[in-house]
This record gives sequence, C-alpha cells and structure tokens, in this order.
Amino acid sequence: MKFEWRESNHQPYLYAEGEDHYDLGVAKGHGLRKQIEFGVGRCKAYLRRVGSSPQMAAIAEELIRHYRTAIPEEYQEELRGLSDGYAAESGLYIGPDEIALNSCLLEITSYFRSLEMEPPGAATVPAEGCTDFASVNPDGSVVHGQNYDASPAIVPGNSYVWQHVKGEQDLFMLHTGASIGWPIAKNEAGVAMTVSYVRSNVTADKMVPRAVLVRRAMQCETAAEAAAAMCDEKGRSPFSYNLIISDKKEAFGVQQTPFERRLQKAAPTLVQSNRYEYPDWQQYLLRKSYSKRRQLYAEQLMADWYKRFDGITDGDLLEIMADKPIICREKTISFFTRESFGIGNPADQPAGRVPF
Repeated sequence: MKFEWRESNHQPYLYAEGEDHYDLGVAKGHGLRKQIEFGVGRCKAYLRRVGSSPQMAAIAEELIRHYRTAIPEEYQEELRGLSDGYAAESGLYIGPDEIALNSCLLEITSYFRSLEMEPPGAATVPAEGCTDFASVNPDGSVVHGQNYDASPAIVPGNSYVWQHVKGEQDLFMLHTGASIGWPIAKNEAGVAMTVSYVRSNVTADKMVPRAVLVRRAMQCETAAEAAAAMCDEKGRSPFSYNLIISDKKEAFGVQQTPFERRLQKAAPTLVQSNRYEYPDWQQYLLRKSYSKRRQLYAEQLMADWYKRFDGITDGDLLEIMADKPIICREKTISFFTRESFGIGNPADQPAGRVPF
C-alpha cells in the first residue's frame, strides 16, 4: 500500500497504489480522509431530508439495501479498505455501508426525481450543467474533454486520483467523496470518459451502481468496448445520463435512458450536454428546454474553431471550455480533458497534466 499527494502545475492529485482492491482502498482511505468525511456527511444529510417522509424513507431503505449488495466482491473489498484506511488516518470509524452510499447516491436521487418526488430542500440545489466536447482531427488525433458543473458547495469532496492496482490498468479519475467510480476518467490504454447528467421521467430498474460500471469500463482498451461496458448484461443503465467516450482513434457520444443506449461518432466534432437530442426521447426530459441554448452555442463554437484552425488541439479545447458565461459558468467546479485536469474552472485555474 502506498499513497502520496502530488502536484501538476499547481493542481494537486492523490497517487494511490495497492496490491489488490482492499489495499487500494486502504491507500485511498488514508489520502482522502477529508473527502470521505465530506461525502458521507452529504449522503447522511440527504437521507435525513428523505426521512421526513415515511414513504420516501421506506423506498430509500430498499434502494440502499439493493445497491449495497449489488456491488461485486472486489469493490466490497475496496469499500472495506476505504473504511480501514480512513480509521487509521483519522482515528474515527465510518463503516463500509456508510461509505458505499457515495457510490449509489445519484441512483437514489434520480429514482425520486423520475417520480417527481424530491425531499425538502432538494429544489434549492442548482441543476447540473456539464458540457462535453470531442473532436477527431484531420491528422487522426482525438481531443475530448468537459466542464463539470454542479453546486460549488460540493467542491470539498472532490479530488483527482491516480490509482494503481496490481494486474489492472492504471486509472486517473475525479473522485467525489468516497465514490469508487466517477465517469470523468482516463486509463493508461488511452480510453477517456466524461459525463452529463440528464433529469428524466424514466424510472430505472435496480441493478449494479453506475460506479461499478465505470470501473469495469475503464479497464477496456477501446472506446467502443467501454461504451458497451456502461450497460449491464440486459442493456440497462441505473439512471439517465450522456457520455462521451474516446480512445486514441475515435470518440463516441453515448446517450442513455435506463433501458436504451444510442451512439453517435464525432464527425468531426461532437458536443453533448444535459439533454437528449433525439426527437423521440424529448418525452423523457423533465425539463425539455434545459441547456438547449448552451448546447447550440457550444456546437457552433466547436464547429467554427475546427473550421478556422483545421482541427482542435487540447489547448484550443481548454480555451473553448473557458468561454464565459455560457460554457464556463459560475458553477463550473472542475474540468478534464484527455491531457489536462483541474479543480476549479478552466478560465481561472491552471491546467494540470494527466499523468499518462
């Protein structure tokens, strides 16, 4: 087990190494003590609000029980390691069950949103507003990245982590609290993934959490394989979201309802945000006009830049992502590309370099 905080161009990230998943969990539990405390506290606060309604409390209890047991054994071991590493670092105890909540909180909140049942106070939380970009250039190079937009209040729970497990691909990923998998990541094979959350009225089946799908997908060696891995064996997703997944040769836009996935290649550019663009999927959107202006503006900006410079570089993409106020917004709290990363926003923060 090894962990240490490192820095790239003033952007900190944790390096965590383990012989196995438990060992990796211990390393992250040591290094991410403050982030784990924050993430677990946020989950508890949400469940306290849910608990004000007996009906919602009963549903939440059933969902938590399912998602906790649906996590495969190797990641159960990682949760135990997170708990033990946190205890060793802090002198306090947070059990694996509490830590596991961070890996299925969005499944629970999305379930209630799809039924238009949200606990008191939830409506005051700013809506997500991520914008994802990709370009396949004339020279064959692939550029891909996103602004991650959410409430600035969650920043203390976020960090980038380079994790190494013996026998698996190295992974560089945004960590949110104690979640074991977040779809803002790149592996050493060159597969990268970014995400935009979609508020929909489609209620998902209970299945494995998205965090587990992310970890499986990020062991793939091509974007196409990773896109397929983001569904379970029945083709389901645990809630509604869009992805862009790229490798060294191509990039796919992936739009997902809980029961269907549609792919679109970057040809040559691609933009996705927090909405479905397919006409027959508009019926699934809880907010049909949300992000439309940002989507159209970003598409035009991307196309104009590509035409003017005959392609887009990583530096160009960072400039596009820094465009205020529509792309780079007040609640842009993190940014990530195939080559760069940062906590904060790309207009005001230096970009670190992804270590592989």
